[in-house]
Formats: sequence, structure tokens, C-alpha cells
Amino acid sequence: MAGIVLTAGMLGYTLVRSGPSHVTAPQVAEVSATTGELSAEAETPRGREALRVLPGSIVMEGDAQPNDLLAVLEPWANPAGQRWLARVNARTGEIEWRNEIDANLAPHAIIRTIVGDAVVVATPTQLLAFDAQSGHSRWKRGLGSAPLNLCSAKAGLGVIDAANRVSIYSLATGFPTLNGQCAATYSSNFGAPNFTPTDATGAAPWLPKRTSFVAQRALLPLHGTAQVFIGLDKNPSSPQDRVPALGVASGRKWLWQADLASSVGETARWLDPPLAVVRSDTLVVPYVTTEGAKLAAFTLPTGKLVWAQALPKVAVDDTGGVGSQRTAPELSISLARRIFYRTQEGRLWVLNLDSGILEWSLGDQ
Repeated sequence: MAGIVLTAGMLGYTLVRSGPSHVTAPQVAEVSATTGELSAEAETPRGREALRVLPGSIVMEGDAQPNDLLAVLEPWANPAGQRWLARVNARTGEIEWRNEIDANLAPHAIIRTIVGDAVVVATPTQLLAFDAQSGHSRWKRGLGSAPLNLCSAKAGLGVIDAANRVSIYSLATGFPTLNGQCAATYSSNFGAPNFTPTDATGAAPWLPKRTSFVAQRALLPLHGTAQVFIGLDKNPSSPQDRVPALGVASGRKWLWQADLASSVGETARWLDPPLAVVRSDTLVVPYVTTEGAKLAAFTLPTGKLVWAQALPKVAVDDTGGVGSQRTAPELSISLARRIFYRTQEGRLWVLNLDSGILEWSLGDQ
């Protein structure tokens, strides 16, 4: 399409709760599970529900957004095949609104992003916009090809397909526009608000020279120069062995690095694959000990341990392995300084970034 300019580096990257889990909604717009269209009747769920959180949750950031969570939810016991796109209150865990969506679509095929005061959702066949505050439908448009990701354009939104072609639509009407610039945007399929995660291959070119560190994951900043590396390094007491390690570098020079066990004071291993997230000069990583899963927070400039917090124990091991309902865990931090950790099984734990205290959870069976 003529006139489209993609921001450099935006393509080729891939992406990322104790308290009430009850559902309240002043007015909940319902969407047909087969067509993606809003139905005439609005649903207002009441009482407690045992809901599982599916992959691709994003923090609602942007104009007048209160750092709530946009998530795809379904019941743990789901004989009716129900699934919803929902806005979850970040302070309480209450569901503000939920729209029913096609349960036959894989979670990664429901691409979600926030643009101004709108929630935009792309499915393999449709592009839909909802009011972020109420969940009400604004417009919908058919798509000629399945989207790979979304990008941000002036007064609009771009849809990127598998051939890297970009089509831009007006945010106000949903009508296609002829041209415009399109830049990377935080979505359920792309990075995070402030960094791009990458695997070992993407991390290697950024590692400090002549290092024994083997990176398994890295966080590359969208602004600034501090790069986070998670992986393995030589065991200080047994150099022929490797132990879980982490570090921060800038300009291919270490600002600091440390082995995980020494930092947290106990034998520990990374999740597989490892995870990490950065916000407000704080690095948060999940890890596993003999006692179960834990999170730790470090100061980004120095590597000083701020806190380490054990996560609630559950009947099912969430720390590794593959099962019929298991997916890669996810970790994010909001500007309101809340950590959102979704386990492999679909539980969501929300912690305070400053203290590590667990505030609420969603997904308790």
C-alpha cells in the first residue's frame, strides 16, 4: 500500500493474582460467539465464578486508562464452550465488563490492543472496536486476510498480515484510509509498553564481549540503553558447571551480573522458558525453588534485591511441563506499580511492585 511507513524493527518480534474473583458489571455487552457481533441483549453476571485466564492479557494504558487488565477468560469447567474478552479492575479483580467471543479461536488469534479510549480486536476475519469504559461496540469491519499484528497510526490503526502488508483503518469509523504512518504498538502479540522481549538468538548480538554468560532471554528497551539478560553462567565454586544467572548491560558492557541462587539466598532455577519484566527501574523475575514458585524484584541500575515473594501453592504444579490446558506463563507491570503474573494453568496473581505483597488473584477453582 503506497504511503505506508513502518517503524524500524517493529516486525519479527514476538511477545506478555489473593482477592475477589467475583464478577460485577454495571452493563455488560454480549458478543455472538459465532459471528463476533454484539447481540441485542446485554448480560449482567452476578456472584462468584471460577474463571481461567487465557494467554495474551495486556495492561490498559494510554489516554485516560486506569491500568486495568484486558484479558480473555473462560470457566475452568466449560461444557458450554464459553469465552469472554473482559476488562478486569486492577485494584479489586472485579470484572467491569465482558463480551462473549468465539471459543473456537485460539487465544493468539484474538489480537488485542488499546488505542486512546478504544479496545481494538482483530480476529482472522474481522476488525472490531469497543468503548474501553463500557465495552459497547463502536464498529466492525471484515478483513481480507488474517492479521499477524496491529500497529498504531495517526487517528487510526494498522493491520499487518502475514505478507507484512499494512492496511490502515480510521479509529472513529473503521473505514480504510489510503495512507499514513504506522508504528509499533503494545498488543497481545507484541512486546510490552517499554521493551521488546527476545530469545537466545535475538539476545546474542547484544551480550557484552568475552563473556561466559549464555543468554536464554533478553529485554531490549524501546527507550534507554539498559538491556536485561536472563540465562546461565559459570558456577563460581565449580566453573565447569553453569547456574541460573541474570544481569544488566549497556553498550555491551555489564552494569552488573549475578547468579540467581546467591541473589535470592537459596537454590533456584528459571522457568522454562525464563521470564522477566522491567518497569520504574525495577526488574522482576519468576523462579522455582524446592518450596515452589517465587517472584523476586531487583533494582535495575545496581542489581540489589528489593524483595522475594513466594507465590500461593496450588494443587497443580504450575512451574513446568506441558498439559492440555497449559500455556507459557506471562508477566507484566503497570504504571500503577502492579505486577500481573499469569501461570501456565491460567491463574492470575497481582502483586504490589514496591513490597511484593499479593493484592488479589483470579482463576481460583
